[in-house]
Amino acid sequence: MAPDDISLGVFFETILVKKYATFRYRKNLFVK
Repeated sequence: MAPDDISLGVFFETILVKKYATFRYRKNLFVK
């Protein structure tokens, strides 16, 4: 695995985590 591939994977994981976090956050706002 090249270092570029690793950084790219981490980059995408960070984006997914951020999207999921905002989704959960909005969901919690609607529940309240």
